[in-house]
Amino acid sequence: MQQSSFDTPIDSPEFLKAVFSFAARERRNKKRLDPDNISRIAEEEWDDLSSQADATDLQDSFAIRNVLKAKRIANLLVDEKGALNTDLIKKFIELLKRHCYFLGEGRHFDHKRNEHILKCLIKLDESKEIRNAVMHITKPSMHKIADEIIKRTLGIPLNTQVTDAHARRAALSSWFTYLRQAVGSCFATAPALIVHEEQPQQFFNDLSELFATGKLKRTFGGKEYTVPLCFSSGKGGLNKPLVVYKDIDEAAREIAASPSILSAIEGSQILTPEVKDTRAFLTNLVKKAIEVDAKGGFGISTTAEILLRKMLLIHFNITEEDVKEYQNRPKAMVHGGLMIQVSASGKGKGKGELCSSFLAAFEGAKWGFKTLAENALLRIWEYTLASFAETKAEFSKWNLYSSLGFQSNEDGGIGECLSHYLQRKLEVLNREVENYQIEYEGIYAGIKMLESRIRHASSEDEAKWIRMEYQARSNEMNTIVELRDRTHGRARRCAGMFDLLISSYIDIFPNYFQEVYDPEIGGIAASIYDDTPAGFRLLFKHGRSNSSLWTQIHNHTEFVECLAAFFIAAERELVSEPDFKGAEQDLSEITSSIVQHIRGEHFIETAFFRMARAHGVRCPEKPLEHLDLVEKKPWVYTSGGNFITMTSVYFSRDEKPTTVRRWVENPMELLVFLADNLKKIPYKLMEEYINDPSKSFLMFSPTHAFLLKPGLANFRKAWDSNEFTFTWIRDQILTGQERFVDNILLNQDAMAFLARRFAENLSAHHRHLFLMRFGDIKGSMSVRDFRRHILFTMEKDRGLMIGDREVVSAGKMDSVLYEELPLFPVYKLKERVGHVLAALPFLQEIEKQKILSLFDTHSSSVAREAAVGAKRLFEVVCGLIILATGKTSFEHNVQKYVREAMEREGYAFPAPILFADTNWSRDMFAFIVNPGTGKPELWRMDDLGLAGEPMSYWNMWLNGSRREPDWGVFINPIEYRATPASDKLRRRV
Repeated sequence: MQQSSFDTPIDSPEFLKAVFSFAARERRNKKRLDPDNISRIAEEEWDDLSSQADATDLQDSFAIRNVLKAKRIANLLVDEKGALNTDLIKKFIELLKRHCYFLGEGRHFDHKRNEHILKCLIKLDESKEIRNAVMHITKPSMHKIADEIIKRTLGIPLNTQVTDAHARRAALSSWFTYLRQAVGSCFATAPALIVHEEQPQQFFNDLSELFATGKLKRTFGGKEYTVPLCFSSGKGGLNKPLVVYKDIDEAAREIAASPSILSAIEGSQILTPEVKDTRAFLTNLVKKAIEVDAKGGFGISTTAEILLRKMLLIHFNITEEDVKEYQNRPKAMVHGGLMIQVSASGKGKGKGELCSSFLAAFEGAKWGFKTLAENALLRIWEYTLASFAETKAEFSKWNLYSSLGFQSNEDGGIGECLSHYLQRKLEVLNREVENYQIEYEGIYAGIKMLESRIRHASSEDEAKWIRMEYQARSNEMNTIVELRDRTHGRARRCAGMFDLLISSYIDIFPNYFQEVYDPEIGGIAASIYDDTPAGFRLLFKHGRSNSSLWTQIHNHTEFVECLAAFFIAAERELVSEPDFKGAEQDLSEITSSIVQHIRGEHFIETAFFRMARAHGVRCPEKPLEHLDLVEKKPWVYTSGGNFITMTSVYFSRDEKPTTVRRWVENPMELLVFLADNLKKIPYKLMEEYINDPSKSFLMFSPTHAFLLKPGLANFRKAWDSNEFTFTWIRDQILTGQERFVDNILLNQDAMAFLARRFAENLSAHHRHLFLMRFGDIKGSMSVRDFRRHILFTMEKDRGLMIGDREVVSAGKMDSVLYEELPLFPVYKLKERVGHVLAALPFLQEIEKQKILSLFDTHSSSVAREAAVGAKRLFEVVCGLIILATGKTSFEHNVQKYVREAMEREGYAFPAPILFADTNWSRDMFAFIVNPGTGKPELWRMDDLGLAGEPMSYWNMWLNGSRREPDWGVFINPIEYRATPASDKLRRRV
């Protein structure tokens, strides 16, 4: 690589980013004519795309790279006939081993994703069972939603005929994609992660079953539990906040360059051949969409979903009012899939056609946005599993049940309607019986009189005529008796029909309705680190087994119509039952009465109040006029998502998972609790986690389900030690971290540097005020005194407060302190670079000397900062390695080696105790001594320990102030493995 053409100085904050981009361009230029697609996929940096994605941060660039790589590898591994190319598997393994670890800014988030792909490929190469499971997957059978999910996953045209090859490519790409949690689904994501990473055969079996039947089924304990293929892949980051403080023109250009926005617009199909300059076209649309919301100097706050909707409304020249009017037009319920065809031009069309085109384009745009950074099939599988969390064998436990009002004394309920009808009917029948009895008695008296006249007839002719009248009256009496007895029978049946009908309806309801997880529904989380309540939606099955024909219920009109359809269908089923033989007329009248009742406003109004009483929540008056204030609706509701039920049902266990749990009064107590319980597990079982640190236990906090990782280095030492756990943790880990911070004294240059770092994300106004106060503090302070001084001063200065919070939070300062400490004079940078290089085992001595010479070549004559910190040291070492080697990717985890070398030299904060995977896109959970407070705390941080932030939002669950709910671990991993385990081992655990 021609280092002489690279001119970004080492002291530039952009040094690592610039040198990585430079090396990536050099590599691409060198290999631009190389026809080897496999090498290209393994080595590709996607640098330009990543930079554009990072500029707006609408989606994580590392997630985009992971999805692209997974999809491209899967496409090459499966040929057009659907066969696996085993030779290519081996070649990919060889190449990915050499190019697993990329060295650019933020590229350490790719490491786990690349390691995951590599592990999958190795398992695929070594396991015949996994290959057979892949080959067992075939194209969906008569399920157009599954068809479309495959097309969305692979990014192929929607009019493509899906084949077995497509199905297998989609399945492989979903396995290769690194699964991360979206908001509200932790109860499903945690067990899904274990299946996806540790039990691939079960994963492929699930996909095969979903493609073949559109459902997942579990049968155990004499009961069957079935959930349909989820219809939605969720929001996919569409609702992620986008805040812009820049000039509108600049912001529009930046947003229009985002790969996420471009992918969305391509999905909308509005880019016609007439659009010659796509970037200019998008910039113009974005500008028009955001300038409406511009508010002087306060910036713009929006989301990708809102922005895309406004862009498309502008393109089609319609308004939200036009769309609402169109959607409120009467229309029949439509059953079908998600496929869309969009006409890009709005010229010469009426409002209705434009609105139809807009809605189709908007749906396509959302899919285009989501599938850039998410694997649609993987997400759909995860959300399908989530429906197991609300599996209830008894209909009486359903959310729907509480809304129907089956008791006869529930105002407006079906029970009251049925009871009133039966009471009225019974009264009518009793009156009929009474009238028949009166008529019978009159006829009977007349017959007796005729009998007397026959005996006393004066002639045979007179007797003959009397006998004829006698026979006629006898026939009439017999008819009356038959009608009376039949009516009396109906009255008896009517008197006992309430319980029989209610019981029959309850038995039939689950065949026509199902409550399933809907990822697009969710409540509001208490913080960004708490999961939003999971959303569940009611489905109407129409009595069909094909789940693609089932209907999602979205509003009260659809709910009422589906209920009416149910009772009409139920009548057809009941008339064939022995209990209702001869009751056809009554059933018909009852059905008509119930259908008429549920279509009335009183039923649906009272249904909301019945729901509120059942769930113990408030319901506003006139709920139909305030649906946005109704928390629980019959067709949609939020729930915590039952983690225990989800795990038990998915893994077909009658019993709940074996759990150890407790509330804690401080983070140290939580750490000791975890380590002590792992010590109790047989060592033979724990050896699996020592040999493979990626293996997990299921764990939960009061608000979140995640993965405990016993094999992680420092955490393993904590439970694998024979010493008293608390003492070992204190002496071996925490004391060193406390001493590290206590030995640091910040001088004027160091405090100025930290002040600038604290203020870097503030608005121009607040940044100016903050640096005026803290940018030039004289003298020296300890780390904790410096932090305390800033917090105290901000609390007293209204200009440095936004409402009741400081412009720079304590957590932000703690995070910066962790990243940067220890600070040192800039003139010591080369010396420290040399010390770190000396500790790297994969570099030869001649390479280390070359790197140090490059340091001199690219150093500025005048330093920009008087002091620098650990973050800059790390970036300079990594950048110089790229510059010296000309490589952007390595077979060694270079960043991990560099960080560990810095820790050993005392040039970075001592290693934390990483102990769990959060399931979130970037973070692990860790215990460290907070450099700002000096206290042990629970933090979230990346897996290399480069950056982190305190979990202060969870303080209530860590300081003993809240005793319930508690923390816990599903301590027997055998119970959540798809393959059965021996009873002996289970008893031992």
